[in-house]
Amino acid sequence: MTAVARIQVRIDADIKQKAETKLKQNGLTISDFTRIMMTNVANGKFDNALEVVNQKVNDSLQEVINQSNTHKLQGYSDLDSLNAALSNED
Repeated sequence: MTAVARIQVRIDADIKQKAETKLKQNGLTISDFTRIMMTNVANGKFDNALEVVNQKVNDSLQEVINQSNTHKLQGYSDLDSLNAALSNED
């Protein structure tokens, strides 16, 4: 059997409750999430584990949100349709 290590973390109770709620919506526990993150970091995927959205990304997302309120955005039911539309845009 593989040795098991224990991790303890102190965190604000409100933050913990909010995180538990969001993780539960995705079928995860805090322990599951912690194991996934620690495994990613241990396997050299630290950059993916801690992606930080920059202001340019936030501005772009806000632009899409604003446009969706005034324009009907095209939707696609499958990846092939999306890829076909993307390859036709020039």
